[in-house]
Amino acid sequence: MNLSSLHEKLSKIKKLIDNEILRLKNLNMFPEELYNAAFHLLISGGKRLRPFMLLESTQIFSNEINKAFPTAIAIELLHNFTLIHDDIMDKDEMRRGVRTTHVVWGVPIAITAGDVVFSFLFKYVVDESLKRGVEMSKILHIVRTLADGAVKVCEGQIMDLLAQKYVDSEEKYFEMVLKKTSTLFKISASLGGLIGGASEDQIRFLEKYGENFGISFQITDDILGLIGDPAITGKPVGSDLREGKKTIIILHGLRNSSEVQRSKILSCLGVRTSSEKKLKEVIEILKDIGSIDYARKKAIKYSKIAIGYLRRLPKNEHREILESLAKFTYSREL
Repeated sequence: MNLSSLHEKLSKIKKLIDNEILRLKNLNMFPEELYNAAFHLLISGGKRLRPFMLLESTQIFSNEINKAFPTAIAIELLHNFTLIHDDIMDKDEMRRGVRTTHVVWGVPIAITAGDVVFSFLFKYVVDESLKRGVEMSKILHIVRTLADGAVKVCEGQIMDLLAQKYVDSEEKYFEMVLKKTSTLFKISASLGGLIGGASEDQIRFLEKYGENFGISFQITDDILGLIGDPAITGKPVGSDLREGKKTIIILHGLRNSSEVQRSKILSCLGVRTSSEKKLKEVIEILKDIGSIDYARKKAIKYSKIAIGYLRRLPKNEHREILESLAKFTYSREL
């Protein structure tokens, strides 16, 4: 499947997700400041990759997309809950090309908005799944998986926030990524399979697909955080450097740089006042010593591993779509 066809598939699912989110926003919930803040990022855009993955995983095994839809929405709500709080912790001012929730509404309302999104998603997934005839045993599994996923994402976020303490090696980096980023892709793929009627082994293969997809996705994010186009990423070039993120690129750079180069990297790492000139100099160092190419190769490697697990599942259009998604994730033209 080519990129154009994948875009078309994504756009169709995105429209369904966007319409349901708009419906929820228009329920006239009170106080309006709280819910306007809660839906601020949700309606600002986003690729909806996680619900897309869930719905395509379901359709590998059955046509139960109607039953899977509430869980797809819940995954997107959970993802956006993490983004609201993540932006507060990282002091980010822009996301998806708009001002972040705490910048618009203030930190107290933003914290509460994240909390309400998190709480609401569980009520939503239970109520809507029951309406659509999802078995209670599956609903219980869905709720437990979402709750467990939220715990793991929070653990990963704190590892990332306290990277100086917890992310001092590539091994620890991958541990953090598995929690913070891979978790939601892993549960998207596996819950899609569960609702579609996949066997236990097939669900495990979907988990591994989502897990490795998430690693590839995060490494690509690391690259974009350094050299991505701000008009596309919604964040300034070098933002990860200023925030002190111990990305795979930085870890490789610190291991393979000369004493002078290492000193220059460290002079920008975690320094929010770093000038554009200094940031560009560090980025050039990371390019010269092969750190960015190293990261690209890792992103491709984990994408291929994800596809390998996917190919243990029944071959059909929806498996092909997920294969294409994994192939294109590290190019991130999506």
